[in-house]
Amino acid sequence: MCRRLSVRSWLPVVTLLALQPLAIRADVPAGTRHARLFDYVGSYETDQLLADPRVAPLLQRVAGKQLEHLRENINVLGSVDLVSGWLQLAGNAPHGGTEEEGVICITPDRAEVQAAIFSKGKIMALSEQTDYMNLPLCIKDWITQVNSLHNDRMVQPSNVSMGRR
Repeated sequence: MCRRLSVRSWLPVVTLLALQPLAIRADVPAGTRHARLFDYVGSYETDQLLADPRVAPLLQRVAGKQLEHLRENINVLGSVDLVSGWLQLAGNAPHGGTEEEGVICITPDRAEVQAAIFSKGKIMALSEQTDYMNLPLCIKDWITQVNSLHNDRMVQPSNVSMGRR
């Protein structure tokens, strides 16, 4: 037997769901815009993300002496993307697309940071991982795009057909 629920019976659930984002941010100090790193996804607040106290020291640790080179190589970038659960900032040096590029990947749940630099035809992974297989897809997929000179995004591969069912 199917029982119909009235709007009145759903009201407490809807109210709770509507208030949930406020509850998540309740412990955030006044003036702090992002309670969670996931809140950066889709935004252009890349400087704020990199300066976030949960991210900046980890980025410094993983990039070390390469930090300035990395920052130059992501000088031109778009919004913060979400790639396989990692926040991704990918870009290039001014007028350096396909020549000088970089990527920073941040996992928001434990604030781990990994990065890579493409320079002079070589890629340097900046990570505490020592095995390529342990790099996140956020880095590996970026490497694939850089190695193809981004052709896989711009030119339809021969084994891809466009059509409808």
